[in-house]
Amino acid sequence: MTERTRDTNRSRSIKRRCVLTGLVVAFGMVFLGRLAAQVVNGPARQVTLFGIVADPNDRRIDPKLEKIAPQLRSLLPGNGFRLLEVQSKRLAPGQRLACDFKANGFSAATTMVDPLDPNGKVQLRVGLYQNQGLQFETLVNTPPNQLFFCDKLFNDGSRLLIGVAAR
Repeated sequence: MTERTRDTNRSRSIKRRCVLTGLVVAFGMVFLGRLAAQVVNGPARQVTLFGIVADPNDRRIDPKLEKIAPQLRSLLPGNGFRLLEVQSKRLAPGQRLACDFKANGFSAATTMVDPLDPNGKVQLRVGLYQNQGLQFETLVNTPPNQLFFCDKLFNDGSRLLIGVAAR
């Protein structure tokens, strides 16, 4: 074997090692970056926020609400229910989801506080706004896949129900 052949083989070997080392470093950076993002941001949850008008003078139920009609009927018997708006988004801790109801200037927002507290519940901060002014805010601790409702009573006896759930 000539000296030139040895140099060529050595050069190829060094190139292969550099390529392999580069791939390992790149993979490690991607893996550590994802791991760091999970540690900083924590796990995300799919959060759904919606508004419903409950009307004691109209017993009809919006067809879009048929799946949760039994819960609504047990919550407010004798009322009809109309869906105003629904928003759903995957949230990480600190992220916010808003929903504009276009009813008397009302809107709601929820912020993910803790995706899973030590008791296995999702913690969300829910606020109701009228014309961008905060009407009330509450901290909700709810099991995953369970609806939580809060409401606002209007002068005519109807209610604005704000529903929130996380899975």
